[in-house]
Amino acid sequence: MDNEINTIPVHEKQAHLRAIELFNLRYRSGYLSKINEYCYVCTPYFRLRFLRAEQYDPRKAALRYCQSLNELHKYYGDESLTRQLYISDLTKEEQKYLRGGMIQLLPSRDHVGRRILFAFFDFAHGANRSTFKIRMRIFVFLMYSVLAEDATTQKHGMAYVASVLPGDVSNGTNFASSDDVDRMKKIKDDPYNASLGRWMSQSLRDGLNGLPVKLSAVHLCLPNKRRYNVLLAVLLVILGKEIRSRSTSHSDAGSSIMQIMYSLQQFGISDYPLTHSGVMKDKPLKDFITSRKAIDNFRQEQCKQQITEDEETRMGALTTFTALD
Repeated sequence: MDNEINTIPVHEKQAHLRAIELFNLRYRSGYLSKINEYCYVCTPYFRLRFLRAEQYDPRKAALRYCQSLNELHKYYGDESLTRQLYISDLTKEEQKYLRGGMIQLLPSRDHVGRRILFAFFDFAHGANRSTFKIRMRIFVFLMYSVLAEDATTQKHGMAYVASVLPGDVSNGTNFASSDDVDRMKKIKDDPYNASLGRWMSQSLRDGLNGLPVKLSAVHLCLPNKRRYNVLLAVLLVILGKEIRSRSTSHSDAGSSIMQIMYSLQQFGISDYPLTHSGVMKDKPLKDFITSRKAIDNFRQEQCKQQITEDEETRMGALTTFTALD
């Protein structure tokens, strides 16, 4: 895989080169402990997920690896190239959004054993850069860190479900009606909205190309209405030919929670984030955040303990050399 990475053009592996640079700087300064003799992104632990996602094709794995590092660095900076992401890397606003349940990992798996990422379309906040960036940072945290560390997901991939909230369908929140032609024309002709749409589309494409795990199944739960059919067509184009072949539209299920649940159950997805009355289930979200905080605290304590032991070892060696002199 190293040989394949070396053949990739420099402008496509900027984050990889930055990771090597950071490692060399910390190694020369003595900051790294003896267990960190290799750069984090060069360890078998980190790179194996890309080989598994590409069926051990080193060329494809190297490209996915470089694209993944570019995405990590774009959203989380230099720290993402030196260690796993922590939930504390999310801002307070992002953690609040995560607790809201609009994007979440379901506690159960599908019939193949794949983890399921569930996301609701956030029509209530409309299309703006700040909300979109919050969602993308949460997506990267969940898919590039939490899911990427799961061995079963590395081997079998993940399932992704995108759905509308029942209130969005009934109220038409932030969606123009099919006969609101004038309003849609103004949005289309506005240069700002056009550039915003292109930026969002490109960001989604980049995020999909850099996924460290395979996107094995995509389920799009959108009502069979004209305004949602347009959104469905746009999403299928963004997904690309390969992922589009593994996508399923559940438009016949309508907007009823029960109908969507029954439709997803045919594909082995038995869990749903909402109750039958449309209330978000908060217990799985609280359990997930609590467990991630516990994992992060354990990792941080391990790092502190190792650094302390290394400091004692260096001080002992210094004392020995001084005595010999």
